[in-house]
This record gives sequence, structure tokens and C-alpha cells, in this order.
Amino acid sequence: MRKLLWHTHDLRFHDHAVLSNLGPEDELFPVYCLSPRLFQHRPYQQDFVKVGPLRLQFLRDHLMALQQAYRNQGQDLIFRVGEPATVMAELCQRWHIDEVWTPREVTAEEQHAQAAVAQAVDPVPLRTFEARFLLDAAALPFPLARLPKSFTGFRKRVEALASLFPSPLPAPAHLPPASHAAEPVAAVFPAMLSERPDSRTAFPFAAGEQAALDHLQAYIWQAQQVATYKDTRNGLIGPDFSSKLSPWLASGALSARYVYAQVKRFEAEVVANDSTYWLIFELLWRDYFRLVAAQHGTAIFQRGGIQRRVLDFSSSPQAFERWRRGDTVQPFVNACMRELALTGYLSNRGRQNAASYLCYDLGVDWRWGAAWFEHCLLDYDPCSNWGNWMYIAGVGNGGPQRRFDVERQAEYYDPEGAYQALWSAKNFSKTL
Repeated sequence: MRKLLWHTHDLRFHDHAVLSNLGPEDELFPVYCLSPRLFQHRPYQQDFVKVGPLRLQFLRDHLMALQQAYRNQGQDLIFRVGEPATVMAELCQRWHIDEVWTPREVTAEEQHAQAAVAQAVDPVPLRTFEARFLLDAAALPFPLARLPKSFTGFRKRVEALASLFPSPLPAPAHLPPASHAAEPVAAVFPAMLSERPDSRTAFPFAAGEQAALDHLQAYIWQAQQVATYKDTRNGLIGPDFSSKLSPWLASGALSARYVYAQVKRFEAEVVANDSTYWLIFELLWRDYFRLVAAQHGTAIFQRGGIQRRVLDFSSSPQAFERWRRGDTVQPFVNACMRELALTGYLSNRGRQNAASYLCYDLGVDWRWGAAWFEHCLLDYDPCSNWGNWMYIAGVGNGGPQRRFDVERQAEYYDPEGAYQALWSAKNFSKTL
């Protein structure tokens, strides 16, 4: 079979359903297509595009690492810029492809892109595989229509069912040799990129699968920080307060199933405690948000969310602009927004407080904030990002609005003001 692998959120070799199951006679054509969709605006937010420069730079670094990994095995990654349907149709015709494979998607825009590709490459079949779930979503003990309305209800139904947690697939020992030529990713990626995260970033790590595996090895087995994860996860400064796995998980450079397997092995060989459980707990949240998106479709991007509630939020461009530039009367929120803009990363504690402040103190439509996070975050994932914003705004799972007392939060989590000082205006020379 001549297989075209359309990479999207599966930028790795380990735990990869296609690469791990290639037959001895298969030919492989790995492709990544940079879609113009990434440079569009949300309908209600025209001041910035979906993917900002730091996030785009991180993607390019991921792809350069993936291409080098392919070349180390005698293969090569084909990189294209354009509409995926047009690109895949042209490549299928040029190489007489028998099958196109790509990760299964659950959100509307991505599903629409897949449907367009399927139509464009017909009669070549487009086949999908699971690349992002931790659980075996096809074996859940309930239909999608009966997904529990709360995460707690979901967690209690699934976490004790060992059969729902598949083992990760091994990385391929070798790949079929390339029968095509490919240009270096760095040579054809848009030449608009020069920004790098500020040196104060809490995520000072490289892109790519090997960087992800090295970090996971250090985090779990060398420093054994997973054993204290629950105690430190609400920190604000530096690389060590949380796992920092999310940017690699979001891109697919790291498999959630591989992370789960390593944590369970650590529990068996070293210690099992609240912290090791809590990391798995957070992985389950990712799956839950993905299932919520699959169940509710475009509702996760609507003002009323999955609850279809009428919200009394304004559309004040001035208030929103102050928030995203870190120019409000609240120094803790300002610090969060400056860190986000300069690094593409923000702690979970910072994200919740910044989101709450935009919604309740400034009264701005929560979707504007979700769109800005989409623009900035290195670990942007549509399901988790929009699911968390709905949760804070009170239009998602979890019931009532989640308003934070930002001043009290700052006093508790930044009692000495070190975080606010680190990202204060006097240390902030860049104009946003």
C-alpha cells in the first residue's frame, strides 16, 4: 500500500497507530500542510489572527524536529502551505496513493477540513485513527449522548475501568525508505518568524518528540517531581512547579497514553500518592473536554456555550484591550497577561484568574479571551481551551459561574509579590 500520512496533531513516532503498524511492503509519504485557516480571525474578533508568532514558531520547531527524526530513518517529511484538500488531492495524484491516513478530529473546523480532503481525494479512501485520547473512546460505558454532565460523574464512571486505558504502541524500529524528495521545513515555512519566548518563561524547553520524552524522563524518573505534583502545581514562577507537559501533548509530540503508562509504572516501582493520581486526574480532564466538544459541536464556540445561556457580557474593545495588554488596575492579572504575551505560556492558576477578571470584573464576552489565548498559547488545544473558558464563564460543565477574588488569590499564591514583580511594567519593555 502507498500510504499518505497527513500529520496534524500527531507529531511523533511513539504510540502512533499508522507508523507503528506499517507492513513490510508499505510505502510511506508523510505530509504536514500549513492551512491558511490558522491565519484567519474569529468572526467577533478581528484584531488578531488565530495563531500568533510564538505559537507559530513553536510549531515550526516541532516540524523541524519531526523532519529530522524522519531523515534519521531514511524517510522525509513533506511540508506544504495551502488548503489541505488541494494539497492532498495533488499529492495523491502525483504519487498514486492508495490510502490517506490522518488523526481523528472532534471539533467542527477540523472535521470540515477532513471532509473536504475526503471529497477531494476520492476515490482514494481517507481513514482516521486516534492520536489524542488517553481513553479508548470507542469503549466508553455510555454513549456520547449520555456523557455525564460533570467531570466528577465522568471520572467516577471511567477511572476504575482498566480496559479503557490502552497501552501505548512502540515506536517503529525502522520505516520504509523515502521514495520522494522533500525540501527542509525551515526553507519553506513562512519567513515571518523571529520571536522567541522571553527568558523569564516558565517553559524554557525545546519543541519536538525527543525533547518531550527527555523532559518526561527527567520529571518522573530523575527528579521524581511527579511525586509532589499536587503540592506544587499552583506555582507561578520557573519550570518546576508543574509538569509542563501540555505544549507537547497539544501538538501530539507526546502521547497521553505514554504519559499515563510512565506514571503507572512509577506508582508500581516507586510510590503511588495523591500527586501521581492528580497527574492522571488532569489527563482525564483533557479527555472529558474532548468528549464535550464531540457531543456539543459548535456550541463550545458560542456565547451561550453548551448551556445556551443568555449572558450579560459586554463587547467593550477598550476593556478587552487593557486586559490583553496587561494594563488593568489589577497587578496580578497584568502580570499574567504580560507573561502570556511574551512567552506563550501561563500557569493554570494564572489562566483561571485572568479569565475570571475579564468576565466578571471587566464584563467582557468570554469568547474574546478564549480567542486571545488561542492566539498566544504554545499548548493551545481547542477542546481544553474553550472548555475551560466555558467553565469559568458558567456556560459549560460544572454549573455556576466561577468568579475568583483576584486580590485574595494574589495574596495566597503570590504572598511576597515575586511573580508580580517579575512581570511588572518596569521589567516589561516590549510593546504589545
